[in-house]
Amino acid sequence: MSNQSKVITIGILIAFGIGNAYYTFNPSLKELKEKKEGMSIRKTLEPQGRPAPQPEQNQEK
Repeated sequence: MSNQSKVITIGILIAFGIGNAYYTFNPSLKELKEKKEGMSIRKTLEPQGRPAPQPEQNQEK
């Protein structure tokens, strides 16, 4: 293998490693940033999933 192909291979591996680390640690870093800024309250106030169905009320007079 020539030196040029070694450099290209190493460059691809470095780029893959950086991309993999960003993909892996980005959610955790965002969560830590929100906790640090005190924005985690907003996350707990949002409803989880779909709202529960409300029973129908028939009002007969």
